[in-house]
Amino acid sequence: MKGALAGRLRCRVIIERRQDARDVLGAASGDWITMRSAWVEIAPDLIGPIAEADAKAAMPRWAVTMRAEAPLPTIGDRVLWAGRRLRVRSVMADPRAPDQLTLGTEEER
Repeated sequence: MKGALAGRLRCRVIIERRQDARDVLGAASGDWITMRSAWVEIAPDLIGPIAEADAKAAMPRWAVTMRAEAPLPTIGDRVLWAGRRLRVRSVMADPRAPDQLTLGTEEER
């Protein structure tokens, strides 16, 4: 099974997390720090507002499959891919494939 996953991971991405630092005025700095880079498989994800309600303002959603390696992405992290910013909305681990994670992401405007 590991060989099958390796052959599907063809896109290189960077995973970022928002820094919890404060500026001199005490406001959130809003800086993003790079957690790691990873090889992933990215496919359109049709579950959500686009498929359910045919919403015009909904952003495209993507399913990102990757190896489960530390540091693990969490909800709210960001995936940079081919000039796009994808916000992580869900993290799913399948017990039948413990070596991989699937991230539900949505493009940021």
